[in-house]
Amino acid sequence: MINYTKFQKLKSDVGEGIINELIKHFIDELSQQQAQLHCYAVDIDHNQKQINDVLHILKNTTNMYGADSLFHIANDNYEKGEVSKVTLLEICSQITCSIESYEKLIQRG
Repeated sequence: MINYTKFQKLKSDVGEGIINELIKHFIDELSQQQAQLHCYAVDIDHNQKQINDVLHILKNTTNMYGADSLFHIANDNYEKGEVSKVTLLEICSQITCSIESYEKLIQRG
């Protein structure tokens, strides 16, 4: 889930007043990427390049925010260069878990 050491580093870098806005932006970005991946699942063989493009962005942002579980699955599959439909749905499920975790962070303040 969340690597709190990385998250605290980010929070310290940007400041207390900005971190919640960044998290909201991150949640929105994750939601958009999840929607894209669901669309790409319709014709997974044809959309491997687009899926890989999303995974590239996903692995970079999740690493910065400390979403380690999502980072690892995105990074591993990005490096493979090809994703099965089952794996793609697993990634989407992990995105949902990450969104929920970061929403709880915002609620806690």
